[in-house]
Amino acid sequence: MAKKNQTHNPALLKRRPKWDEWQKLYLWSVCAGRCELCNQILYENWFTLDRVNIGKFAHVIAHADKGPRAQPGKSQKERDCIENIMLLCDGCHTTVDRDEHTYTIRRLQSIKQDFENKIRLQTEPTYQQSRKMLIFTAPIGDRDMFIHEREAIDALSPEQYPMGHAHSIRVPHAYDENNHLYWSIAKDFMDKTFRETTKDWLGNLPKIAVFGLGPQPLLVYLGYLIGEAGDKQVFQRHRDKALPWKWPEDGNIKPLLVSKPVALSDNYEASVLALSLSVSFNIKDRVSRQLPKGSLHWDIHPDKYSTEFVECPEQLHSFRVIVHETLNEISNLSSNRPIHVYMAVPVSMAITFGMSVMRKATSDIILHDYIKSKNTDVETITIKLCQ
Repeated sequence: MAKKNQTHNPALLKRRPKWDEWQKLYLWSVCAGRCELCNQILYENWFTLDRVNIGKFAHVIAHADKGPRAQPGKSQKERDCIENIMLLCDGCHTTVDRDEHTYTIRRLQSIKQDFENKIRLQTEPTYQQSRKMLIFTAPIGDRDMFIHEREAIDALSPEQYPMGHAHSIRVPHAYDENNHLYWSIAKDFMDKTFRETTKDWLGNLPKIAVFGLGPQPLLVYLGYLIGEAGDKQVFQRHRDKALPWKWPEDGNIKPLLVSKPVALSDNYEASVLALSLSVSFNIKDRVSRQLPKGSLHWDIHPDKYSTEFVECPEQLHSFRVIVHETLNEISNLSSNRPIHVYMAVPVSMAITFGMSVMRKATSDIILHDYIKSKNTDVETITIKLCQ
């Protein structure tokens, strides 16, 4: 026979616990404002729809030694801790306290855990909405580059959610870009970092959001290390924007053109093969002046050069298609000769170029960097592909 309701016994109501506001808010939050037994909404009258508070804080293990599901050996702190409390409607509160033989401690603990786990699972973003954030920075000259994790999160929301904290790769100061040792040290650091810190998730986690700032050869090499397989979304930093890494809603795709060699020279098999990416600025003429006579030079460029050329992620897809076609065309003529690459592109295009390199179909690539003080381009990193 069910016991007489003991919850209204004045003796048992003495010295009831007083939970602080944070504890109350915590329990209401993990239960989503619903009764943990019958799922009733506890912040609204079901008939009048008025906003009310009909939630009751119910003990699993009784507050008092003579209460339902009492355990006299338990300390008062253990009995009154928020983990021992269920959020119930008035009817369910009365039901569980009047029938402690049906609603045992073990059963109520199981109901509480299952209900709160279900609320968390249903409110968490799905795998399709989540991305692991990869933040890469490297110094440019004497300037340190920095991307705040909050900026990356703002770039994803509200359509997507971060999958935990960002994975950060920060190339330290090592010499200067004008020193040829800088590039080999930076490349070795990136190789080691990827091998040691991304091996556990990069290959098994195709949904990645990539943010990068640094010298363009390092951004290209970053893209090469990441690879093209899987769902990789590269972001672009937009100047003078409140949310600098978030894609504008009104971004447009702009056409890209490819200038090709007019004709192959009689000795084209010995010619230097070069590809310039003239997007932020026109570097075609500068590169042409540096190349040996008879070189074969391709140039990818827009109608209008701009450092803010990339306005939407679809632009990067269009760029990737053109890069694939151009690299394949050059590689078919290469006879295992390397392709010399010169760049003036937004950061997202540099990373995308590296991701677009086909490891088994593209010739070796030698990346160049412009040294303004010397008005010349120098070799930096070689990506070995024809092995």
